[in-house]
Amino acid sequence: AVREAFRVSGRPAWGYGALCGVAIGVLLLAGTFTGHIREGSTAALGAYLTAFADDPAMPYGRRARRLLRGTLFVTLGTGLGTLLAPHPWIAVPVIGLVAAAGAQWPMIGLPPTLALILSYFQGPVPYGAVVHMELAGTGGLWITAVVLLSWPVRRLRPLRASLETAGVALADLLDAAELQPDPGDAAAEREWEERRKAAEEALAEARTAVAHYTAVEREEEDEDDPGPGRMLDALTRIFHETVALHILRDGVTGLTDRRDWVEDLDTATGAQARALREAMTEDSAMAVPRALACAAKFADRVQAIRRAALSGDEPLAVSALLGQVRRCLDRIGLAVRSAALTSAEGVAVGPRLPRFTRRPGGRRRHGQRMEHYAARLAVVTVAAVTLAEVTHEPYGKWFVVTVVASLRPTFGDTVERLLFPVLGMAAGATAAAFMLALTPGHVTLALVIAGLAVVGYALGTLSFNWWTVFATPLGLLLADYAMPLSWNAAVWRVGFAVAGGVAVVGAARLLWPRGERVRMSGRVAALLDQHARLVRALVERQRASVAEQVEEAAESARRLDESLERLAKEPGGAVPRALRDTVEHAARIRADALALYAVPAPVPGEEDQAGPTAAVLDAVADRLSGAADAVRTGDSEGIPDDLDQAMDTLATHVEELTAQRLDELAEGAAEEWTAIRYAYMHAASAHPALEDLVANAGRLSRAATSEEAALT
Repeated sequence: AVREAFRVSGRPAWGYGALCGVAIGVLLLAGTFTGHIREGSTAALGAYLTAFADDPAMPYGRRARRLLRGTLFVTLGTGLGTLLAPHPWIAVPVIGLVAAAGAQWPMIGLPPTLALILSYFQGPVPYGAVVHMELAGTGGLWITAVVLLSWPVRRLRPLRASLETAGVALADLLDAAELQPDPGDAAAEREWEERRKAAEEALAEARTAVAHYTAVEREEEDEDDPGPGRMLDALTRIFHETVALHILRDGVTGLTDRRDWVEDLDTATGAQARALREAMTEDSAMAVPRALACAAKFADRVQAIRRAALSGDEPLAVSALLGQVRRCLDRIGLAVRSAALTSAEGVAVGPRLPRFTRRPGGRRRHGQRMEHYAARLAVVTVAAVTLAEVTHEPYGKWFVVTVVASLRPTFGDTVERLLFPVLGMAAGATAAAFMLALTPGHVTLALVIAGLAVVGYALGTLSFNWWTVFATPLGLLLADYAMPLSWNAAVWRVGFAVAGGVAVVGAARLLWPRGERVRMSGRVAALLDQHARLVRALVERQRASVAEQVEEAAESARRLDESLERLAKEPGGAVPRALRDTVEHAARIRADALALYAVPAPVPGEEDQAGPTAAVLDAVADRLSGAADAVRTGDSEGIPDDLDQAMDTLATHVEELTAQRLDELAEGAAEEWTAIRYAYMHAASAHPALEDLVANAGRLSRAATSEEAALT
């Protein structure tokens, strides 16, 4: 388990780590060489705490905003700690309140609390609180300038990296398009679901990144470079059409034993995957012509099968479904071509100054769970500071910092993340003491701290566990930079870190109740309601509405999945299999919805031809809404609806249209686009996806309303 926790996937950001390490090391060495060791360590500590707010994967504008805000809060925390140093019993409740504020409002966060604790335990400084604040603020501004130094040449790198990740994930999904969700082949089904989920998550992150870069007022949007939006739209269309193609292809394999079209389809999707991957990683459109040629070859195969169906050698439904598969493949090809051309031209957004106000609707909401966490953290922090004051231990701040930095919103997260800061403090203190034993002096300690910062910030971009190994000892070594460090001091510091860890586990077990359980029914009901709205949106077939409902349904599933993760991390928490199944069945319903949206509509004006399809969709939505009501009321009895009757009506409708279409063929109207032909294409193409939607809606309703999912 420990080996897995420390596993790093990806390449560490050594350049970013070097910038942070050099920035902190320069401040320490400048103070050491000028004889102002305390001042240098204060500035370095301010820089270190400010860097908590940074994330090199974010847009530079947002990074600048977060870093400047972090500088302000760290400066205020440093000054407040200095002012409270002579008044310990006033400081105790104030530190608890600041810790609670940081937990409740993420824009404040943990750094101001750490700055307050460390400056408070440092005691009064000879140069006064104002100069102490100026030094911390200078350090924050210094590291802000250093890490944003590459803005002119790397401003768009996070955006392009996010779009590239999404494009590669979609290319992987295209490669897996031939995997069939056959219940008898669990491995293939699992592989497809994993790739679909990865692509969906990567696309959501890319959407967020684009929003960060194009977050301007409504009247300014037309002046934006359309590159990011055009690329995101192309990637979204690729995702939707690939999911639809996967389901429609499954419908064809269930109707015919003929497999000559499979090789051509696999070749075409593979070529499109290579073209997309090359476009996103190499900014090249060279592979697009081959991808389009492979799609054209598949179209020829579909035309040959259509001729066989018209002559009676194949079922008409095979021809209709393969025609829809061809249309999905064509739309994927056009979207890949659009993405490749946009990538080759270069995705760009005009430079703007960072915004210091929130976008409308961008405010984060924090529910009761975070309020409870803030209250619990305040109680534990007050207890830790009180204990440190009562014992009068010179290294008591190591105990307090361990407690404050290790407590997490859930019991499971607290236990999982506790080991690594304690190990880090032990390693950091031991390494520093060992180096000083070999070559004593502040220069040596400054180089040790800078080296730890380089490695910690570089690995921190990939692994939170590695970051926690370095983060806490870095802060404490910076706070104690002006104090002598001996083997005896190192042992005491490690001992207080371990004691803090033990206290955190006890506090978390005592104060962290099983609160997620009571919110679970609301999350499940919201998921069912949102997916019911998605199904109803299919009846109107408005592209913007369907796309919006798909995103909102996926978001409701993500919220439920996150809630399940928190439930699993509560004391004695266990997630019922039925709730995990609820998330999986909901994902399949979204996939079915995309497949149905890809099916062509009946002839405009012939609304009666769409009647059975619309009736089935309404009945599915009614079943999901009924399941949501049952979850809220706790009634798991049967949910009355007209779904079975609607499916019977649809089956009869398809049979009637098949007979009418065969009559047209017998009369020589095979190539005429009659109302019957349009209606038959719609019904035959939609029928397999509708059957899958109905089956998944039933599974979702049963899982959500089962006694196991009720958590009683």
